[in-house]
Amino acid sequence: MQTNRSGPFYREEAKRYYRNQENIEKKWLDRYGSVSRDNDYQRNRDCLAEVFNMLDIVMEIVIEDFRKTHRIVSIEIEGKTPVYTFDLTEEERRTPGPGAFEKTVTFSMPGTFARRVTVLRMLGYDLTDDLFYDTRYLRNETAHGNQTIILQNMKIGYEETMKAMQTMSDALIELGKLPESMRSPTFEMMRVREGDTLLGGVYTIGAFLGEGGMSRVYEASQKRSRRRLAVKEFKPGICPEETVRRESEILSGIRHERIPQIYDSFSENGTYYIVMQYIEGTPLDQCVASGKLTSDDMLAITDGICEILGFLYGVENGAVIADLSPSNILADEDKRPYLLDPGVRGEGTAAVRAATPAYCAPEVMAGKPQDERSDIYSLGRILWFLCTGESPALLDRITDDEFERAVPRESFREIISVCTQRNPEDRYETTEQLRRALAEAREIRRKEPGRARPKGVRKVRADGRKGAGRWILAAAVFFAAVIACAVLSSGVFPPKTGNEARPAAQTLQEDHAMNWQDPMLEMEMRRITGIEQGEILLSDVWDLRELSLRGCGIEDITALGELINLEYLDLGANRISDLTPLSGLSALRELILEENEAADPAPLGALTKLEKLEIGNNQIRSLAFLENMKDLSELAIGYNPLKEEEVRAALEGRRFTALNLCGLGLTDGTWLREMDGLTALYLSDNHIADLTPLSGLTQLRRLYLETNGISDLGALSGMVRLEELDLQHNPVGSLAPLSGLTGITWLDVRDCGLTDLAPVSAMKRLTSLDAGQNEITDLSPLFGLVRISYLDVSENALSGDVEPLSGLKALAYLDLRGNRIRDISALKDMRALRRLYLEGNPIEDLSVLESLPLEESAGESGGQSP
Repeated sequence: MQTNRSGPFYREEAKRYYRNQENIEKKWLDRYGSVSRDNDYQRNRDCLAEVFNMLDIVMEIVIEDFRKTHRIVSIEIEGKTPVYTFDLTEEERRTPGPGAFEKTVTFSMPGTFARRVTVLRMLGYDLTDDLFYDTRYLRNETAHGNQTIILQNMKIGYEETMKAMQTMSDALIELGKLPESMRSPTFEMMRVREGDTLLGGVYTIGAFLGEGGMSRVYEASQKRSRRRLAVKEFKPGICPEETVRRESEILSGIRHERIPQIYDSFSENGTYYIVMQYIEGTPLDQCVASGKLTSDDMLAITDGICEILGFLYGVENGAVIADLSPSNILADEDKRPYLLDPGVRGEGTAAVRAATPAYCAPEVMAGKPQDERSDIYSLGRILWFLCTGESPALLDRITDDEFERAVPRESFREIISVCTQRNPEDRYETTEQLRRALAEAREIRRKEPGRARPKGVRKVRADGRKGAGRWILAAAVFFAAVIACAVLSSGVFPPKTGNEARPAAQTLQEDHAMNWQDPMLEMEMRRITGIEQGEILLSDVWDLRELSLRGCGIEDITALGELINLEYLDLGANRISDLTPLSGLSALRELILEENEAADPAPLGALTKLEKLEIGNNQIRSLAFLENMKDLSELAIGYNPLKEEEVRAALEGRRFTALNLCGLGLTDGTWLREMDGLTALYLSDNHIADLTPLSGLTQLRRLYLETNGISDLGALSGMVRLEELDLQHNPVGSLAPLSGLTGITWLDVRDCGLTDLAPVSAMKRLTSLDAGQNEITDLSPLFGLVRISYLDVSENALSGDVEPLSGLKALAYLDLRGNRIRDISALKDMRALRRLYLEGNPIEDLSVLESLPLEESAGESGGQSP
């Protein structure tokens, strides 16, 4: 297992993920389908928070892409913040709208949601004020500015949530990141309510039972027989009716005692319905929440699902696969599982579209071939959930030690670990193999009767209030980080993977009710602890070691000063100005404070155990507070109004593994030469034209040098460990010094004055290359770089054909805009290609596009091609 923090400087990873429009659609559909109609206010808020953060990252992508595709006229420094002026195209100058386009547009790189909206409006995108009003639940903003009203508004119901979801979908459509079919009101809410009838009164709708990514299920009764039924209503616009109809025909022939039988299917109200057998039972997620599952129950349920899957694999007319997730599986009183919603395996089928991402195998999410091992992956994630009650997303983020504490039984850990290997070849090959492993675990369990409850497990309190979960572990708060306001935030520094033993938590001497003072902070802590009403005691949060409160609109953190056992704290993207309450958190090892309003960092000087600190995008003017932080190895201070001499004085002679100094106006890098232990260095938006002092930093794996005025790359020739290199907007002219850097996987050389890509030919591990806005005439150096999936060579001097690209079978994104290419026939066999951009090329024959699996394509006229 590996820890993967979701902090402010990891946004680059998230931005790469959301450059794939399919990932945006999957996330939106999954969250849209998870909105609760049953006053589950926290669930609704979580759905909004995830989509809101995705939208925020997508807006940043759009602004960055504008920056990449437009010529910079000038760069000025206001304070320490670079302000860019970009030249506009003739078409953009004629475009009416806010900002009154003339010949240029000027803006600084926005650091907040509101500023990003402002910049995008300047660029002509129609983002309405509804975007602020309908997402007010996520920020400390209301029309009245009343804190009590804020707390009430946090309890948002179904209709309010759906309105906000649709407003954000409209924004994503405006930005070109969701299809028009998802725009409100075309993408409508559900069509039936309790008491409605279908098929002229044949079926009467009863209580709402549950929902998934594509449908909602209701209890129903039949007029003639009065038998108890279940009716599934598909969400309009998500999946073609013919697809649903074909699957229902196949599934109606299935007969298994623990799969509901399909009785009827029909179209009505502009959508599709399936009528099926009603099953008495409790969804697994509710079983887990009740805390009544034993270890034997967990093994029996997993084994029972294996048995059902074994039956489904033998179904004729196409292999059958299930959306394997806890909400889609019922357990009866004897803990026998029932699979509610099987589907037909196949490209474009409803089953694939409906798969729950947290339980879905990587190959399924990537649209790659799937088999029995894909279901085994899901089963492993389900077993993790049964054991811990926490999201399986944690499995991608926790350390081995945390995994061991979360799942104390070694036999269970072994099964989960083998099932959830990313490479299908490393998993159990069949469900029968998995069943044998489960049987062995049962035998081990049988020989260890009466084992005590694992340390850290806490029972629900006798007064009915929920405690801080069934186990208080680092993993529990990682889960909070996964689904809280910064679910998909991303950044710069790579995660640590150590398995260091933690010191024992300090003992609580006196308990009392917490006074949160800040309503946004109180709301987050209620979500994390599960205590929805009444007082939260200090004992309820005392054991917290790791806490993420990113992007929640928090201003006052006084109450956090009592959580002295915290070791990891993420407060990024809030409104915090006073850091005094943090001074007593002496156990902290990692602290994230970027994008706040802090000017005085002196209280942080007492945090002498800090190993990682991110405090960029604040108003910090002094680094004296760093003096006693002897263990600090990762530091991010970019985009603060710091003087160069202050930065040098504070950091020279110290040892770091990761350093972010972006946007500080630095001119001299000589003092960096001794930091030969650096593996990640970020120097974008400075004025360091001479790289000679960096030549000895041979341990570097990530180096970001965007917009520095660099013309000579000779100093980089010995950095053979480099994997990521950003050189965009530097007049380097030649990449020859990079010819020996064969380990590079990600390279950005946009607007570098290049005419030749020959040095790139040796980079056999390259997966992403941005070489737009140069004078390149020949693509032949790219021949043989078979791992490339992202390629941008727009606005170069390419002509003729693109034959050198014919062997790049992994290409999923290709931008050829603004060249003189006439023949694209070499692309005909690119089965992975999903995004293709061709505007501005005199292409003679576009028929090749008909054979490509494109999701988005823009041809010569700028319209959508077949």
